[in-house]
Amino acid sequence: MNWYLDPWKRYAQFGGRARRMEYWTFTLINLAIWGLLFVFGIMSSGGEHGGLVPVLLVCWSFGLAAFIPMMACAVRRLHDTGKSGWWLLLIFVPVIVLLVFSDHPFANRQLQDVLQYPIVVAPIVGGAILTVFLLLGGNPDVNRFGPNPRESA
Repeated sequence: MNWYLDPWKRYAQFGGRARRMEYWTFTLINLAIWGLLFVFGIMSSGGEHGGLVPVLLVCWSFGLAAFIPMMACAVRRLHDTGKSGWWLLLIFVPVIVLLVFSDHPFANRQLQDVLQYPIVVAPIVGGAILTVFLLLGGNPDVNRFGPNPRESA
């Protein structure tokens, strides 16, 4: 249970290191909770469209509450592998490009067509790269982000 509770206790601590077990336990349990909230909400709404709004509010509320600890835990996990936490931004780059260029007055249809495919593919590639980084084993020794969390636990 500590693997899940420790990231909540370290809510916005982006410094230090996190073990694979801590990151993946926290991530998968949060995903399961979010999924269960959604499924139980859909079942309790009886399939009515008006009943879907409270379900989405509960899911969004949980997602917003868990967002900062998830990012902090991911940054600490990247630190454990010796990588900077800035690698986490890799997944957000296509979203920023989309927001900047989609409604820009100088963005003509041809530019939007050219940007369409990289914007779709980049989060997939960025997500795959981040997943590999998050699956890598941590540095066994002290690195620039702190001591090995296995030894300090």
